Amino acid sequence: MAVASMWNVTSINGRSNTSAKSKLQSGGSILSCSLGHGHPAFIEILAYAGFDAVTLDREHGAIGISEMEHLLMASRAVGITPFWRIGQFDTSELKRAMDVGYTHFVVPHIRNADDAERVIRATHYAPLGSRGVGPGRPIRFGLDSPADYFVHANDEMLVALMIEEPSAVDAIEDILSVDGVQLVQMGFWDLSVAYGVPFQERHPRLVEATERVLEAAKLRGVWVGVPPVSPEDMAHWEGKGARYFEVASAAGLLAHAAKECARNYGTHLPATS
Repeated sequence: MAVASMWNVTSINGRSNTSAKSKLQSGGSILSCSLGHGHPAFIEILAYAGFDAVTLDREHGAIGISEMEHLLMASRAVGITPFWRIGQFDTSELKRAMDVGYTHFVVPHIRNADDAERVIRATHYAPLGSRGVGPGRPIRFGLDSPADYFVHANDEMLVALMIEEPSAVDAIEDILSVDGVQLVQMGFWDLSVAYGVPFQERHPRLVEATERVLEAAKLRGVWVGVPPVSPEDMAHWEGKGARYFEVASAAGLLAHAAKECARNYGTHLPATS
């Protein structure tokens, strides 16, 4: 029996369950939100709100391994692509993530081409990589042919390499030349701190670094993610070739909405002495 892509289904809310990679390949752009907590309802809310993807943050968040499997199931149900963001390069964690069914990843703190090569090897089967063989959910726990899955497994994989170190900007041409690199994502907070301009996300040094990455990526056909600071900023960077936009965190959205709600309603309460 041939293996169908795990994304080739319709979600429970009638939304096409097309992966983020497929949308990028079709020339589209991705709207994403990060999530650092492990309740499936957050996934549903973000999908219903219209996000294409969600970054499940195991670098800065509080999501456990077993919760990640539940979040994958929720994502498939509502048609949103989950990116597993690892805390640091860890072949064991990557292998487990792929074998339970994840196909999209974010890997932080890439410094050079050697780092990029290690990531690509760990997330792809031979001949491109050296991923261990032991899929579970991707072959419906043995009901589908592992040989058929092997044929398309590498094609479904998408790994975002975080460009958040000055050395990565300096080596961007070498990083993008690594076979298998398809997406790089700017990490402005870490990069701004490293450049000595903390949290100045549109400081000339960061703008220059981003433009250098975009220009190099365009020459090599690699997608670029740029975290925008406003809708207008996103339009600016999309015009320069960026295609992946992580625009907010779920916690940040909740915090700002909660503060606004409390302020609006609080003004109608009687003043206390």
